Amino acid sequence: MHELGISMARLSALPRRISSTMSNPASEVEHPSSSYIPPSSHNFCVPQEYDKKTDLFHEGRNQGGKLVVIMVGLPGRGKSYMARKVARYLNWINYSTRVFNIGNYRRKLLGADHSAKFFDPDNADGKKQRMEMAEAAMDDMLQYLSNEGEVAIYDGTNSTLERRLWIQDRISQTDGFHLLFIESICEDERIIERNIM
Repeated sequence: MHELGISMARLSALPRRISSTMSNPASEVEHPSSSYIPPSSHNFCVPQEYDKKTDLFHEGRNQGGKLVVIMVGLPGRGKSYMARKVARYLNWINYSTRVFNIGNYRRKLLGADHSAKFFDPDNADGKKQRMEMAEAAMDDMLQYLSNEGEVAIYDGTNSTLERRLWIQDRISQTDGFHLLFIESICEDERIIERNIM
């Protein structure tokens, strides 16, 4: 217990403090925070620092514009992993968030098996199909943000300048949408191999 910085005396005193607070809500309990506000007579207290928040804590909703997060990076660099983690956190703090993974659209509409030729930049037919999947994901994402969504994560390689300019152009046509690009860079071959396998 001493490794954690907790003494046995403090632990044994804890149940007495809790029970005395429960029987007498107005009693003061030792608090680590200097901004502690003792409970009021109605047994419930909202810390004042939360009252001052106007964005995140105002009825749990975002009062600003909508946010579009664009993931950028080569395959196996952790873009989808980061996108899911960010979405999970934002949903947890009450921002309605969804990930729109272009690869999922491709697998759903065209199947999972594609050769390397499909992704070759010189393959005009493959490029056209990839763009159709990107447009389908973009349309669904904009529809989501136009309704209940507050944050949307557009998850794909988005590695060409042409693709990023297209994304920027589509988002700029909608008033009140803010754009954020996040690039995932990894040059460690072991990590990339592990991510792909």
